[in-house]
Amino acid sequence: MGSNKRKRRRRPKKKSRNQRARLVFDKANNCWVPKWLMLMGSRQNTVDKDMVEAVAKLRNMFKGSQAKFSTRAKRIIAVSSLAAAGASDYGVQSVIFGTLKAITEEMKMGLTDKELASGCPDVGTLRNWEMNVAAGCMAKVISQIARDAEYMMEHYKQRLQITLVTDHGNRSGVDHFVKMIVWTSVDKNGRFKLNHFNLDIDKGGHTTVAAANAIHRSLQSLKLSGMDVEFSFICGDSGGGAKVQKLYPTLMDMDVLSSTSDFVNCILHAFNLSYEHACKDALGDQGMNRCSVFQMCYLAILLLKTVKKQSNGATLKSMYQTTMHKVLQDNNYVASAKESFIQAWDDLLTEVEAIELADDVEPVEEMRAESLGLEELLLDDIDSDDEEESSTCADAEEQENKQQQREQLKEKISKLAGECPTNVKDPNFSRWGTISAVAKVVLRHWLPLLFMTQNIIDTEKNGSYLHVIASKLEELMSAKANPSQASPTHYTSLKWVVAFGDSFFDAHMEWVKRHDPVFGAGSYGHISRLVPEHLFVMYKQFEGLKKDGWKSVPEFAGFIRAADGIEPAGEINKGGKEFFDRLPNLFFERFEESFTEHTKKWRTPQTLPIIIAGHPRIAKAFLRWLFGKAASFPNEEVELTHHYIGEKPTKINIRECLTWLTDGALSSFKPPNPNGDVTVQLKEKMMDNHLIQSLLEDLRQFIECADEDIDMLDPKTWTNTPYEFRRAEALIWNAIAPRAAHQQRVENLVQTAGHLGKTHVEEVRRSARAKIHSIFYRDFKIWALDILRKEDEKEWKQQQENDERLEEQESGALSTPRHRSHNKKKKSTKPRRRTKVEGKRRLELHSAWIDRQLKEMDDGIAYLEAQEEGIMEDIMAEMCRDYKSSRLANEETLQNYSRTANKQRDRRVVSKHLVDITPWMEGS
Repeated sequence: MGSNKRKRRRRPKKKSRNQRARLVFDKANNCWVPKWLMLMGSRQNTVDKDMVEAVAKLRNMFKGSQAKFSTRAKRIIAVSSLAAAGASDYGVQSVIFGTLKAITEEMKMGLTDKELASGCPDVGTLRNWEMNVAAGCMAKVISQIARDAEYMMEHYKQRLQITLVTDHGNRSGVDHFVKMIVWTSVDKNGRFKLNHFNLDIDKGGHTTVAAANAIHRSLQSLKLSGMDVEFSFICGDSGGGAKVQKLYPTLMDMDVLSSTSDFVNCILHAFNLSYEHACKDALGDQGMNRCSVFQMCYLAILLLKTVKKQSNGATLKSMYQTTMHKVLQDNNYVASAKESFIQAWDDLLTEVEAIELADDVEPVEEMRAESLGLEELLLDDIDSDDEEESSTCADAEEQENKQQQREQLKEKISKLAGECPTNVKDPNFSRWGTISAVAKVVLRHWLPLLFMTQNIIDTEKNGSYLHVIASKLEELMSAKANPSQASPTHYTSLKWVVAFGDSFFDAHMEWVKRHDPVFGAGSYGHISRLVPEHLFVMYKQFEGLKKDGWKSVPEFAGFIRAADGIEPAGEINKGGKEFFDRLPNLFFERFEESFTEHTKKWRTPQTLPIIIAGHPRIAKAFLRWLFGKAASFPNEEVELTHHYIGEKPTKINIRECLTWLTDGALSSFKPPNPNGDVTVQLKEKMMDNHLIQSLLEDLRQFIECADEDIDMLDPKTWTNTPYEFRRAEALIWNAIAPRAAHQQRVENLVQTAGHLGKTHVEEVRRSARAKIHSIFYRDFKIWALDILRKEDEKEWKQQQENDERLEEQESGALSTPRHRSHNKKKKSTKPRRRTKVEGKRRLELHSAWIDRQLKEMDDGIAYLEAQEEGIMEDIMAEMCRDYKSSRLANEETLQNYSRTANKQRDRRVVSKHLVDITPWMEGS
């Protein structure tokens, strides 16, 4: 029997104290810590607590029936969602919801869709957030203007000058009247800078009074009463119901503009209208059933766009490549080109010759060498057979050279064939620069476009949209007054249009669009101080083209050759030689007449004194004459450093320039005393100009300086003089720099207005969005590009230092064959110049820009509330007010209609029987 004693369970051996725990030394004392515990530093403990609190806070945001974002978060969402202003509020709401859901699911927070939906802002909430941000933008601008006004008065005893720039537009089916203000401020480094703000894009009406009332209401929202500011200048359209010539006196009568204010019409409109009138009057207009060179250009671009739309871009490029290879390598195409379009054929061969191939292609003999011309090579490549050639060619070296040339030619043709014109803007006289740009495209691609048009006619069904376009285009491109003449009519006209653009017009249009080199990157459009002297540059160059002067200008050589291929037709209106003999003089006459009319404002006694801020030597000569220190202008030449046209420096004669400008002022001046000396009275009129009166002492000191290169805008030139021109510099920045010479910046805002109102949001919200865009998007690119270019310059300098160090090592005693033989990249002589802000870097920089603007917004709100309690509520109420010009116009329309509806009249209507009777109903 076994023992009935219960076996005692053996207890585990007791562990020693050192086995059960470990001794950990703390800075404060020794302590025993159980082995299963993990020590954690106090910093790590804080981080973990913060993470727990952050997750809890995120969960709490969705525990309710509405969004619980902070004020800053609301602003960030409102600003960021504006990047998708073309999307509906529901689309923006869906993006926010999807982003939040993706993040919370990644964090495994277990939130339901209902909770997420409750935490997302609804459509009304998004609108309210936008309105709050817009009110903050207004506060930022008002506070900045107030501080800038205080600074100008305190340091320079000048009232802050504010400029207005306006423009009407219709985008997305909605009328807009854009109103932008410009003023000068001083940054924390003491440097002057220009500021722009889009007040609103409310409708303004198309009459002078309605537009003036709209401007007045918009300016009232700035709440600038009591500040040392004045509205001293306006730039606007020279046409339409609210043209600036009529708008300016109306605003003066309403006391919106100061008594010393001035205006100009947009210089870009002036240039473009002059060009448009000359082109239309001499060569015809665009439009249905028109047969002008400009309608031909429109149809050419329409054809390319239609092919791309009906298929895709790749198909269009393939069609163009096939056509280009045929044009240069098919006997049928070559013969047709040489017979009917010999000049276009020669131009194409010249372009083939000029193509530069990659660096690794070995150079061969000149293609136009007498031994083997390009055309001979093309035809030889078409007709010859390699085996036959090898049997007849006696010289192996000549054969090898010929083969090299043929291979290089094929590569050039392939490269040329890959340059299909795509994404070309429609030629439209109301879109600056598009007519000249498209004319160059059509002229360059004349032969491939023509033959592609013929192929499309043969391919497409008769009567189809593409067939109709191609048929009309072929008619215009092949039109000749006499079938036997060498040059097509519209080809010759196109040569004239391109020659005028290349020799004169395009370069000056490009100059007007530049920034002022002194005022900096934010000065796009603010070149008023340089416009008078540049108008003289244009006048002088244009005089050289008139009276057959154009015949000696290289750019017109192509037109002269094309015109020589035109035969007489008997009458001018038949488009023969008589037409093209008349064309140059008529074109110049119409351009000059329109140009003189649209630019005369710059040579009036009221506007001309801005020349004191132009070239120093011209300014000094003008002031000496004005102050009676000189009876005439100096007969000296001066190089205009800020008026480069291409790579050529522009030189003018000071006497000729100022004589031309003051003659313009005399012709527009109405002397108070007709029997007195008109020149003396003109001087008195210009002496009374507030720009001259504000700087009398400074200007006297300026003309007393012996150094002719003293520049009131360049402090470095003052060092050797007993004078300082700080007040003059400040006045130029304050009163002249904000003056816009053209409206292109506002034209861009019109385009933006169409984008902001694409979803047909109400007028109040469109203008709120315009304010937000003006602060958070408009100047971002300039700021970001400045940062990126500085980074690129720093990187480039570092690379230059590394390259120099490597060259020193290679040239030293320690150099090795490996070092000497490695392939070097071609050195860059200057850092790359970015033109875009792209990728993740754009997101990073834009976030930093938003943070910066939000901080300035908070500072502005705090500044205003310290000045006046409840001002933010007033700003918001003013923004949301529905009492706008559009409402007044609508009420007036209804009143007029009601009066008409109440009018007693015979309302029985009996009219002629007008009904379409179809053939099926026995009609015609």
